[in-house]
Amino acid sequence: MTELRVVHNRKICDVRQREEYIASHIAGSVNIPLETLLRLTCALPPRHVPITFVASTVAEHDTCRDIASRMMFTDAIVCLFSELAGAKINHGPPLRSLRLWEPNELLLDTISTVERNIGGPAAAFDMGCGTSRDMIFLEQRGWSVFGFDNRKKLVQQAVAMGNLHQCTVDVALFQLKNHFPIQHASMDLVLMSRFLYRPALAEMLQLPRPGGYLMISHFLEGCQDTEVGTPSTVEGYLLRGELTRLCAASDVPYEVCLDEETLLSDGRPMCRFLARRLS
Repeated sequence: MTELRVVHNRKICDVRQREEYIASHIAGSVNIPLETLLRLTCALPPRHVPITFVASTVAEHDTCRDIASRMMFTDAIVCLFSELAGAKINHGPPLRSLRLWEPNELLLDTISTVERNIGGPAAAFDMGCGTSRDMIFLEQRGWSVFGFDNRKKLVQQAVAMGNLHQCTVDVALFQLKNHFPIQHASMDLVLMSRFLYRPALAEMLQLPRPGGYLMISHFLEGCQDTEVGTPSTVEGYLLRGELTRLCAASDVPYEVCLDEETLLSDGRPMCRFLARRLS
């Protein structure tokens, strides 16, 4: 029998079929059937997070081991459900709120303050939503969220992520060079994470309602000088103070609540920016 250590203080990804999971599963585990996981690895946590894969068969076990190796997890364990001993067992369908990942850190750190100041979950727009993690996080908190991305594959993955987490993900494929999909002064929260199309920044300031928020988390200048080296050109990263200057120059009045720099584990600088529209 596998020791209890394989599930203690770890993310647990149960790749068995849904029927097997409903019949019996480790408490706190997230069910992602293997055939889904193979095309939706974006549902996994960052590679530094300890993770245990729970499989039903030897073939599933070996495939999970290959996934863990390919994703370069630093602490991954793969085991068979039949080998687990001492773990708390639950029964029934997966909980809608369970997930292996977290939204972007700025959103996680500030969403309670935003909700308190605007009176609770409301309407949000995610510009460059990627695989929709932030959208799902907000939807699970009660927000009505619309997002877009200009990459077809990511839009398809966003819809699949919504299905996996039992959320209706309202996401569309847009090219900002052609048109902008949101009415002015219509959103309580406009967010953008690791996406940048500089010609659209000024119009983004028009989107929040008075009292609404603009939240941006993106790479800063200096990324090009790190070992990773990307983004490598000014088109891909923000300049220090750029967003604060943009708000100051806008005809829409903003109060800048946060404009700070942080470092990723790989050494790349990130901008954490939050501003509230005044009127």
